[in-house]
Formats: sequence, structure tokens, C-alpha cells
Amino acid sequence: MGAQVKDSLRGKLAMSSYLLAALRAAHALARRERVALVHAHWWFPSGLVASFLPRTPFVVTSHGSDLRLARSFPGGTSLFARVASRAAAMTTVSSWLAREAEQLRPGLDVRVMPMPVLGDLFHPGTERDDDRLLFIGKLSEQKGLARLLAAMTMMRTKPRLTVVGAGRLDDSALRESARTLGLDDRIEWLPILSQADLAAQYRRAAVHVIPALDEGLAAVRAYENEKLIERSRSLGAQMFTELKALQERHPAIGDVRGGHGLFAVLELVADRKSRKPLAPWPQTPPALKALVDEAMSAGVSFATRGNLILLAPPLVIEEAELADATALLDRLLARHFPASFPVPTAEART
Repeated sequence: MGAQVKDSLRGKLAMSSYLLAALRAAHALARRERVALVHAHWWFPSGLVASFLPRTPFVVTSHGSDLRLARSFPGGTSLFARVASRAAAMTTVSSWLAREAEQLRPGLDVRVMPMPVLGDLFHPGTERDDDRLLFIGKLSEQKGLARLLAAMTMMRTKPRLTVVGAGRLDDSALRESARTLGLDDRIEWLPILSQADLAAQYRRAAVHVIPALDEGLAAVRAYENEKLIERSRSLGAQMFTELKALQERHPAIGDVRGGHGLFAVLELVADRKSRKPLAPWPQTPPALKALVDEAMSAGVSFATRGNLILLAPPLVIEEAELADATALLDRLLARHFPASFPVPTAEART
């Protein structure tokens, strides 16, 4: 949007017309509905419009692209300052973005409020397509889909790609590029989807790819500033130790892999000596499906693939939450795979 407005008179006129129409509509709605509070996503244009509503408090949430916009056109920082000074509260979705907002207006009090996730809808599935990549977003240059298409031609494997977001902008150039690169028969183009359908796409794909350059930097800097990588190593080692202790008690655990971060895999077997699987690959044993369902009802999501349990807790998980999850897994393994070894004593372990 920024480039389209900045580079053409037609774009500037269209944006001016949009702002005037939005302001008239917002005034009419505020009078008709007696709005008590406005939550504006992005300081521009929503927050700017809200700043002109008389006697109507508003809260602004910035997501990143709007903060870059403030620096990219003349008067942007002044307009941001107007919105920030009139807002009842300013929030961002990461601490790095909060610091960016504070640099735009020194002294600004910004609260970090990460966007929530509907856990009952967005959760790992039991089966994935090992050969499928997923891209979700507006098909603008900034999102980097052209970069992903070029990268696909250099891969040794030939994965398929699902693109969600087609049709929002003119995507004819991207589609033609896919044909020229010989990728057309490997790409599935989908429009904007409902949340339920979107969650199904996340569960189906093996990898979710974000080829944007600028947008990914905020997450990387947040990892660095908040020491999430170091935290992942520390908690990951702790989780691996707990899982190895589970293996000592549960014969169904044939192998534990991981220990380098907050990711680990338990391989379940019918016989530990022969490593005979519980079910032929890629089938998931019924007892394992029941375990995952019971864990989900308790608020903990374990992913599975065949006879494997995949543990990938979020980087911001608390130590107590991680301990609760492994304790729940211990109880569920005992319930659904009841054969167990005696709990070793401290002397036996040494």
C-alpha cells in the first residue's frame, strides 16, 4: 500500500478519498451506536481516523508495517505523534516493535500484547503432507512470494506449494512467473480462507514459509533481545532430561531424540529390543490418538506422526508449564500404554 500511494498521484488521491470516507463513516457510526471504545489495528489509517472522533477513547495496536510507514513518507512521524498522543493506550505485538514505536515518539508508554491464538482451532494435526509447503499472505512484492518461487527451482526435492491469499491483488505476474519457472503444476492457488479452513492448511503442510525479508527481522530481533534462543537451549535440555526419565519408566518409549532446543521426539514401539513399531508407518496407533485427544481436552497439544510424539512448546513457555506438560504426558502414557518399569531409585540411577 505504501509504495502504491507514494509513487503515484492516483494513489495519493485514492488514499485521500479513502480517509475522508472513513472519517465520515466513523463519525456516523459513533453517533448512531454510542461507541464506548475503539480498537484500531495499525495507527494508519485506522488510528488516524479514530484520533478525529470527538469524546471517543481509542486503543491502537501496531503490527510492524504501519511503524515502517511512519518513517517512509513526509509527515509520517508527525501524524504518528498525533495518534499516539491522543490514544488511551498504544500496544504492539512484540517488544522489538514497542521499542520502534518509542523511538518514533520518545517517552511513549507502549504495552506489549502478543496476538492470541485460538488453541482449540489452531493446533498440530496428526498427519502432514511431507511434500507440501505453505505460504499465506497478500501477494505483494513485500511478502516475497516471487523469492520463494525462485528458491523452489533450486531445491533438490520437488515439493508442492499451497498459496493462500490469491485474488486480493493482481497476481497475474506471479502466476506467469510460476509457469515460466515450470512450477505451475506444483502450485495450488487459494483465496482468503475462513479461520477453520486456514487452520486445516496449517495442519496439512510440512513447512510454513515466510519469504518476506523486512517482516521477518522483527521476529529475529525479538529472539535476540529477549534471549529466546538461549532460553530454548536451557529449557530444551531440561525437557530432554525429563523425557529420558519417562523412557526409564515406560517401555513403549523406544527412543528419545532432541536435547538441542525446545523440540523433541518420542518414538513409541511395541518391543524396545526389536524396535518393532506399534503400527505400520504412517499409521497412528489408536492408543496414541486417544492419548493426544485426552491431552488436548486438558489444554496441552502433542503432535504425532505415525508412531512418533512431537513436542515443540513455544519459546516463551514458562518452566512450570513445561513441567506440567511432561507430568501430564507421564500420566497419559501410563494410562494408554500401561506396561511400565519400576521407578528407579536415586542409587540405581547413579
